Amino acid sequence: MANLFANQGDWSYTVNYNTKLWMAFASQPQLTFGNFNTNQLVSIRSFATAAGCNSKLVSSEQKGLSQQSVFNNGATNTFPEKGSPNAWQRVTTASVPKAPWAGNIKPTGPKNAPVNMQICGNWNNGNCMDPCKNGRIHNVCNVVGCNHTHTRKQHYSAIHIEAVDQSGAKSKVWSIPCVLPPSLMLPRFLSPVVCSVPVPSLLIATHGSTDMGLCRTGKSQSAPSLEDNPCACYALSQYPGFFKIMCPLNIPVFKHLLKDHPNGPLVDSVVHGLEHSFWPLSAVPDANIKDHPNHSICNNNPKALFDARDEEVAAGRYSPPFCTLLPGMKVSPLHLVTKAGSSKQRVCTDMCFGSPLLNDLVNKDKAKVAYDSLTSFGPFMLHILRGTGHLIMWKSDVARAYRNLPMLLLWQIRQSVRSGNDYHINRCSNFGSAASPNIWCPFFLLVLWISYQKMQLRCFNNLMVDIWGISHPNSLTCFKGVPMPLNQARLLLLFDTLNRPWE
Repeated sequence: MANLFANQGDWSYTVNYNTKLWMAFASQPQLTFGNFNTNQLVSIRSFATAAGCNSKLVSSEQKGLSQQSVFNNGATNTFPEKGSPNAWQRVTTASVPKAPWAGNIKPTGPKNAPVNMQICGNWNNGNCMDPCKNGRIHNVCNVVGCNHTHTRKQHYSAIHIEAVDQSGAKSKVWSIPCVLPPSLMLPRFLSPVVCSVPVPSLLIATHGSTDMGLCRTGKSQSAPSLEDNPCACYALSQYPGFFKIMCPLNIPVFKHLLKDHPNGPLVDSVVHGLEHSFWPLSAVPDANIKDHPNHSICNNNPKALFDARDEEVAAGRYSPPFCTLLPGMKVSPLHLVTKAGSSKQRVCTDMCFGSPLLNDLVNKDKAKVAYDSLTSFGPFMLHILRGTGHLIMWKSDVARAYRNLPMLLLWQIRQSVRSGNDYHINRCSNFGSAASPNIWCPFFLLVLWISYQKMQLRCFNNLMVDIWGISHPNSLTCFKGVPMPLNQARLLLLFDTLNRPWE
């Protein structure tokens, strides 16, 4: 049957045609099956015809490679020529070699694959129109791990910002080039970001995070009374030195810098939490003992777990070890995670494990927080770009952010941890708690307000524990032996003044 259509072209290329067609619809949801006249589908429409024509020019060795790729894309049966010793042999996808570019840069040269199986490099560079005159594949990026329909140049993207006047009419569009590192070469980072901002805000750059702190309510959920919880009272009486309020922040300086903050209730609420600990917007757990073992990755890396435990105990965030759990104590399993681009492992508490989950007791509606975005960051870029034509983007992280916020004694007995055969009381907020962002953000809003009003820092935004900003290229200085923008150095100086660790 296969030879019946030999004169009309290579029928097996319909598999590749189907694959390319579905890839186009999957990567561009706005397309429908009725949009066959769009530019995105023109090259795909002619793919099967072009493939059949090019197959006559392909050597037997290349043709075999092409057929292997066809089977790897979903074919399960092969029909060899009559008389072959392997005639009618079943071929599974497990026994078929992978596509020639699997795990590598997709090939553009004729040595690796047939011409009709190659990605057109000229199209990726914007120098080849549809359809390809050489019969290569268009509309597929040739960067590893990216199958979207865009040119490779979009990996070196730009942020497009529209400025509109008060009437809503568009006055100008700025394009700020932004080179993306390999770690960010993912589809979600490739689309241009369009931010519509009023013209006056190009000169008067406002910070969404610091503005939100002015109107945020300062009243927090009141913690339950310790006297009404006999389990907590018993634990405190048995282990009196194990439950402590640990906060390394320089609270007197923090209060002094906020004495003229317009939102007094917010300041009072945050300062009270730093001095007397925070309650995580949670219902009171039951009096049952819950002892959950750590995740298996901790057992496979005991040294990393013990090193992290020793660091926490030395800093006072973990209590000394003990062996017996008391009524009401909950042991949440620990988990080791590795940050992208780093070999350092971080210990996290899994509060989404067990029954009931500790995170299920947190009031999710009251724990919501808001973050800055490129919409509020765009004006800072334009403000500096219009003056110099160049800019520097910088970023700083707050180290151990949540781990420096003390938790109420009544809650500390509910977040015990296991290390080896011993237990420890976890005295501070956790990265795995659903309430931690709501505790952290009001505090850090006040820190950002100090940097904005007292330190006169501008052109920065905040996302949880990360701060990124824009500075002039000629504003570099040296801070603790490291060259950095002046704004970044002044921000880190404020962190040092407040005894807030940073990275």
